[in-house]
Formats: sequence, structure tokens, C-alpha cells
Amino acid sequence: MGFEPIEHPDRKMSSNGQGVGSIVLAKDWDSNEVTLCFDMQKSDDLKTWIPFAGGTWTAVANGGVKLTLPLNEAKKLLRVTLKG
Repeated sequence: MGFEPIEHPDRKMSSNGQGVGSIVLAKDWDSNEVTLCFDMQKSDDLKTWIPFAGGTWTAVANGGVKLTLPLNEAKKLLRVTLKG
């Protein structure tokens, strides 16, 4: 199974009905895990998006995770797309 979003009373909504801010994930009771799957993509023009490879994952304080991405090119726009 994938993840199950949960409504949260403090979650703010944008004008198009999409949540902004935190992502709340529910536990998969069969596997006792929560999995967050996403793709990183890059673009130079906000029209054409291609996969972005690279980066370093680091565990940080309080259970957080940090992703550091190399941005060697002069112009690069990044987006994260979540998979359900």
C-alpha cells in the first residue's frame, strides 16, 4: 500500500485547494512503515522538465533528513513531484 493523507486542522490551503506547508503521512499498518516517494526534476524555462540526478542525503537533528543538491549550472529551476 502507499500512503494515506490525513486532514490536519493547522494545514493551510492555497487558492487552488492544494495543501501548502507540511506533508502528513499515515502509517501503513501492514508493513508498519511510512514511505515517501518523489522525483526531483530540473528545468531552465519552467516548461521542459528532466530528471535531476545527484545530491547527498544527510540525517539531521530531531529525526530530520536533508538533501543537498549540486547546482553547478548558471540557471536551474528544481521541483519535487510526489508519487502516490
